[in-house]
Amino acid sequence: MKQIVLMCLAAVCCTYLAQAGNIPLVNPGFETGTGAGWYSPQAGLPPTYLQSAGGHPNNETLGTWFAYYSPGDFATTWFGQRTGTNFVANNRYTLSAWLSDGSSPKGYLDIGYCTTPGDLNTFTSLTNAQYAITIPWAQYSLVYDAPLSVAGNEVCVRFPPKAGNTGGTWVDQMSLEVVPEPALGLCALGLLALLRRR
Repeated sequence: MKQIVLMCLAAVCCTYLAQAGNIPLVNPGFETGTGAGWYSPQAGLPPTYLQSAGGHPNNETLGTWFAYYSPGDFATTWFGQRTGTNFVANNRYTLSAWLSDGSSPKGYLDIGYCTTPGDLNTFTSLTNAQYAITIPWAQYSLVYDAPLSVAGNEVCVRFPPKAGNTGGTWVDQMSLEVVPEPALGLCALGLLALLRRR
């Protein structure tokens, strides 16, 4: 009986560990020198501009390239990416990016999904936030706790400007982290404790 319990707990633990960690993004730091992996409804390659490391004051650890987006038409000026990973109910998703003032003291992060699967033109926001950029190249994060109602939809992210901006924002080194629901974590800890007692 104890072996069966251990096997069940092991399965839960493996599920927890498999769900935890970073969700890979394509070209998250723009080190290809292109907008490869990113989509924009604007004509041309996203994001609006790519620039080299000369614009990384106070933070030389961010690599050679970064992206720049400017407001333009607020309805269409954005770039985003599908992740290939679906939302799991009660999991926490944290989108992070390094932002700097590219002539606008505001940055913007957005987590959502596509109402038409696979079509980023149908991006629907689930949570978003605007940030006041007070120092060059600081990291900002957006947290979303997924409810049951969005489970199974593909996680998508985007980086639009926000209405009211008067200039552009620089963005670099984006990441998306998922942390499973606490109950799974407690089960995993229970398994480890049980194994230590044996």
